[in-house]
Amino acid sequence: MGWEALFKAFGDSPYVGLQFDPSHLVWQFMDPIQAARDFASKIYDVHLKDTEILWHVVKQSGIAPIDNIRWWRFRIPGYGSMDWKAFFTVLEEVGYTGAMNIENEDGFFSPSYDQDGNFTESFKRGFHTAHEYLKTLVPPLTA
Repeated sequence: MGWEALFKAFGDSPYVGLQFDPSHLVWQFMDPIQAARDFASKIYDVHLKDTEILWHVVKQSGIAPIDNIRWWRFRIPGYGSMDWKAFFTVLEEVGYTGAMNIENEDGFFSPSYDQDGNFTESFKRGFHTAHEYLKTLVPPLTA
């Protein structure tokens, strides 16, 4: 993984870390849970976004189809292929206290804006749905 080279190039500086988005690892067929485990001390921010692998497309066309058909799509947490329970277990085990941000790029909860530039009800519903799912997994704050 290129992250080792990045951290080595910066002398393992505490000022260089990851904005960890597990959804990108999912569509690359990488293990986001193991990556979180391996680089836990360098995770400074977490994007809570999921990826759905469209297996019916992959099985028919592979991951480089000649017609460029999309074989994966971003989803809100809980609607994709990510094992969120395992992911939050890793974060809890290492004592992660950084930021976590729901990132809604889910086409089923779009469009993002209406004609007046306001968030649509569908887009807001995506955030609410993700929040309801995630709050069952994220350890409560202990302030």
